[in-house]
Amino acid sequence: MSREHVARRWPSGQRAPRIGALVPAAILLGIMVWFAGCTTARNALGTPASVCYQALPVARSAVGGRGRFVGVRLVSTATLAKRAIPANLAAERAAVASLLDQRAGAAVHDLCVVAYSGSYRPSQVQKYATLPGRPQYYLGPIAVVVMDRPSNKLLATFILPTKPLRFSHYFVGAG
Repeated sequence: MSREHVARRWPSGQRAPRIGALVPAAILLGIMVWFAGCTTARNALGTPASVCYQALPVARSAVGGRGRFVGVRLVSTATLAKRAIPANLAAERAAVASLLDQRAGAAVHDLCVVAYSGSYRPSQVQKYATLPGRPQYYLGPIAVVVMDRPSNKLLATFILPTKPLRFSHYFVGAG
């Protein structure tokens, strides 16, 4: 018995496309959507700190062009105080917020914090400040520059023995 191939037809009378012809088109469409999702609606680096990259020239100037760039973070005043000052010194944490508010001339919330590694003295940085409750360092390997966001006004530069925040980002698949 021979079986005849019956052409499928749409209700309008046109011949329906075969499924095999649609598979490559669907794969191509899927690839296009995949790559479009990777690039659209993003004109930044993909991190919350992207807005702070505009502050890098101010930060570089604050350290006199010395040292190696470590990283940049967008943090709140409370987060900076919490990470930079031990938990048993609550009054000193409030003093950091007060110092930054005073230097800004108003209450600040968002800060761009930029870190550089090298060898720093207070006379080599602009707007040197000490963290309350921590020893004053006259020579340190880390300079942390703090600026107001969104104005990028330099508020303070701290010289510290270690980084108070994590400035590096880890990427899956980066090798």
